[in-house]
Amino acid sequence: MATAERWTELGVLVRQRRKHVLGVTQKDIQQLGGPSVSFQSALENGRIPNENFRTVSGDLISSLEGAYGYVADSIKKFLDGGPEPEVAAEGSSIPTMTRVGPHDAPAFVASAAQAVDEKLLMAQIGLAYRAADTLEAWKSQQISNEDLEKAMYRLIYAAADVYADARGITRASAIEVGRGIAQFID
Repeated sequence: MATAERWTELGVLVRQRRKHVLGVTQKDIQQLGGPSVSFQSALENGRIPNENFRTVSGDLISSLEGAYGYVADSIKKFLDGGPEPEVAAEGSSIPTMTRVGPHDAPAFVASAAQAVDEKLLMAQIGLAYRAADTLEAWKSQQISNEDLEKAMYRLIYAAADVYADARGITRASAIEVGRGIAQFID
């Protein structure tokens, strides 16, 4: 059962990981599909993020795991008295936020220590080509607006499912990560 002490220990662990391993801000974590900045601040500063800390939702725990790059269910196991949360294997790490480009614009990149996940890259390429083919079919009036919309949603869900499977997170969490990344794509 999760105790106040385990939440406090978790706060120390996630703060260290966020600042010293991922090199991101709490806002970056939120944009990667993680919990709100106020939740993170409470957690990292030893304040129980929820008066009834034993009933924090599974989705919230999943968002913590996904955004911080932990293996699915490892935070829950830690809170229940298990070992420290397990970091996802190299090559299945999350994108990290760095400041690059003109005016210190944010961009998601893999850090030098993170291997690129070949399966995810190939899925991205395949889905991008499928999207381009679908758009061309629509432009040449081979498919209707309604069929185009359905096809785009199928592609979004397919991309989210590939990412969710690779990271051990829910489809909803993967979509939130995608939304965070999409904010920075021109």
